[in-house]
Amino acid sequence: MLTVLRMTIPADTTLPWHTHPMPNAADILSGQITVEERATGRKRVIRAGQAFNESVDYVHRGHTGPESTVCHSDLRRRRRAVAVDTGRSPEHGH
Repeated sequence: MLTVLRMTIPADTTLPWHTHPMPNAADILSGQITVEERATGRKRVIRAGQAFNESVDYVHRGHTGPESTVCHSDLRRRRRAVAVDTGRSPEHGH
């Protein structure tokens, strides 16, 4: 089963470190998100009109820019992302 979610992530939000247990893709409808890989520190910016594959079993996080980011994300078999406990909640306005 394929489930497509439409999500709005507030401006200047850093999502928690997490992994995805299976293939997942996202399509940015407005705004932008910077995806950072924890192991390498590699960052890539994905802007409105672009799509990307999520990292599978690889710890990463996203940070939105100065405006809210709206995206579609496809979640196969309705499995959720697995949060990595850092002892911190998502950061807003940083």
